[in-house]
Amino acid sequence: MTISIFEYADINEASGDAIHPHHRRRTGQALSATYLAIGETALTRCVEVYNDSATTGVHVRIATASSGQDATQGDYYIGPDAVGTFLIQRKDRALTNLLYINAVADT
Repeated sequence: MTISIFEYADINEASGDAIHPHHRRRTGQALSATYLAIGETALTRCVEVYNDSATTGVHVRIATASSGQDATQGDYYIGPDAVGTFLIQRKDRALTNLLYINAVADT
C-alpha cells in the first residue's frame, strides 16, 4: 500500500484551494514509520496526500519535527482512493524549518 504526495507553492487566499501545477510530486511512497521531509525544495503552502490503495485507509500526521510520535488512529484519516489536503499557513518559512509527513495503514 502506498500514498502519493503533491506539494504546491501557492494557494488561493480566498478559497484555500491549491494553485496548480504542483511543484513536487512523489508517487508510490510506502507506508512506514519513516518521516518524509516536505517543502525542502521550495516554500510549500499546500500538501495533498492521495491514498493509492483501494483496500484500506491511511492515517496521516504532518509534524514540524522528524522525531516524535508516529501517525496513530487519532490522526487525520484518508480513506481508499481519497485525498487529504493540508494548508500550511506559515508563508514566510525558511527552508531550514521543514515539515514532515508520516502515514500508517488503518488496522
